[in-house]
Amino acid sequence: MTFSRSRTIALIVSALAVLYNTTSTYLFYRLPDDPYHIATNLCAYSHFATVLSIIGLIGASRQHAFSIAVFANYLIIDTILCSIPRFLIMSLLSATSRDALCTPDSPLSFRPNPHTPSLLSRPPIPSNRHAAYHQQAYQEAVMLVAWPDLGWSKEQCLDIVWMLQCAVCMGIVATTLVQFVCALSVREYGNKLYERDLMAAGKDGKGNIGVGDLEKR
Repeated sequence: MTFSRSRTIALIVSALAVLYNTTSTYLFYRLPDDPYHIATNLCAYSHFATVLSIIGLIGASRQHAFSIAVFANYLIIDTILCSIPRFLIMSLLSATSRDALCTPDSPLSFRPNPHTPSLLSRPPIPSNRHAAYHQQAYQEAVMLVAWPDLGWSKEQCLDIVWMLQCAVCMGIVATTLVQFVCALSVREYGNKLYERDLMAAGKDGKGNIGVGDLEKR
């Protein structure tokens, strides 16, 4: 990976981290407090993560090796910490019985509403010049009220719940992997900056290797 591409990745990752952590801080701040102060602790962690993300963004823009290293280490630790609740969610989803979600009493199993008027029992429509308008308005009203009649069968409900479970699990795994790969890419960029600074100071002891050679790596 070239030096300029590594810098671009570091800029994008740090900018996204600033946006994500700032949004998380605001959302956690809006949550009501609880006896265990979970929202307060999450808000404090989001504040801390926002500060480190800003340090990483400044380091990537100014090509400061130490700031990039701090941000990369934060990303790696955050990936490990966040993977614990993520995989707990996966285990809870896998342990959740689809049959329990698709019982007749479940809100996912939409049943016909006995109070819904049938499409066949339409009231007489006045035979005047407004007949077409009244007929269209009635059909739209019936569709708004009678949408539970288009409900799912138990097999359809099981299939939909299974697809949702798979989508959530794949999203959790993909998010964790992407975050870890981005953290390693940012750390690699920080190592390149550190090596470049050493070579610029003449302390690397690598002979005739210069900054231009490093940027081609």
